[in-house]
Amino acid sequence: MAGSSAIIGVVASGLLLEVWSWRAVFVLGAALAAVAIVGTWRFVPDTADPRHPPIDVVGAALAVAGLGVLVYSIIEAPEHGWIRDTTLGGLGVGLVLLVGFVLWELRTSAPLLDPRLFTRPAFAAGSLSIMLQFFAFFGLIFVLMQYLQLVRGDSALIAAVSVLPMAAGLIPSSRLAPKVAAKVGARVCCVGGLLLITAGLILLAQVDGGSSYLLIAGGLYPLGLGMGFAMTPATTAITDSLPPALQGVGSAVNDLSR
Repeated sequence: MAGSSAIIGVVASGLLLEVWSWRAVFVLGAALAAVAIVGTWRFVPDTADPRHPPIDVVGAALAVAGLGVLVYSIIEAPEHGWIRDTTLGGLGVGLVLLVGFVLWELRTSAPLLDPRLFTRPAFAAGSLSIMLQFFAFFGLIFVLMQYLQLVRGDSALIAAVSVLPMAAGLIPSSRLAPKVAAKVGARVCCVGGLLLITAGLILLAQVDGGSSYLLIAGGLYPLGLGMGFAMTPATTAITDSLPPALQGVGSAVNDLSR
């Protein structure tokens, strides 16, 4: 769902840019967020924990503030300079807030995210695998869409359609992954998927201004194939390593890793 939705989002953005300006993409995001908020409020229970622990307001505030300052500083760094006082100060404040978040979570009786969960090998490995996969995926999309439009001269819609070979690999492999993992083991399935992702990225690294689209498609397909095989067992590792009462936390960490 996550990988396919990202690709659908790219195509939807391409369609919007064919008709309206880039602002329409943000309007769509706001509209979908509003629908998600209403749906979550209406259908999603507060917690799977039968004890119904209180909301960790302090932890949530520290996490939002720390991540917000950190991300803002990284985004603005190319404008102000990486070694300017404003950039280094923002990065330092963000890191201090996140360290404060970890220390608070270790002390509070109802943590938003207990850092001790990462001592569970399957939980930690699954989170790291998901993070690396989507780091490569979104980094590629960020560069690839600009390459297709600014170097190849494709329209926004054609550029969006050009990434569909990734979906052609991702969707069927993610459905096959549970059966493959059951036969050869989740570790083999996940490592095999990561190797396919690596192969796809190596192929895409050969692309230059005069490359054929076949080379691009030839890199995107194994990349999607690998993500399907690697992502599914990694997600399962996160959720299966936690008891039922903490499934909400597992789902949240899965999304946070992405």
